[in-house]
Amino acid sequence: MRVGFYPRKNPTTHGSHLTTPFDENFVIPKQIAEYWRLQSGSVVNVQWQVLDDIHPHAYAPMARETDDGRRVDIRVFKTVGQIPCEH
Repeated sequence: MRVGFYPRKNPTTHGSHLTTPFDENFVIPKQIAEYWRLQSGSVVNVQWQVLDDIHPHAYAPMARETDDGRRVDIRVFKTVGQIPCEH
C-alpha cells in the first residue's frame, strides 16, 4: 500500500504517515516512519487478521468488548536495507 504524508501544525516537525486499507486511515508513528525512511508515495505491506473473538493483538484495545475493532489485528511491515521491520 502506498503511504501518504499529511503535515500538521509545523510540517517539518509534525505530521503523520498514513495508509488506507479498506477505506480506513491508519497512522504510522513518526519514529517508525523515520526509521523506515518513509516519504509520501513510499510503499509498505499491510496485513490484517479478523477473529470471531477478541484478538490478542487488537487494533483497538481500548474499545468496548462488543466493538469490531477488538477482533482485528493490523500489521504494517517493510524491509529497510536488509532488515525486516514491522509495527
